[in-house]
Amino acid sequence: MSVIAGRLLEVGVAVSNLDQASRHFTHLLRAPISAPIEERESFGLRFTMARVGRADFEIMESIEPSGLVARFVARQGDRKST
Repeated sequence: MSVIAGRLLEVGVAVSNLDQASRHFTHLLRAPISAPIEERESFGLRFTMARVGRADFEIMESIEPSGLVARFVARQGDRKST
């Protein structure tokens, strides 16, 4: 029996540099940034949204060195394109 997943709605992307990552999404994936950069101190992050096809990508950067996004990037590594 095969299972077909429903439509992908949103993907969270943790980055160390939101401005650079936003430019990469726009340039490499031809993904328009669909929301202005916002800062949420209560979550300790800055973020924006980019649309790729019918899916939204929430691109997040920590504003706190010990924040959840910063710890994730430190643990997983920063995937920089060359």
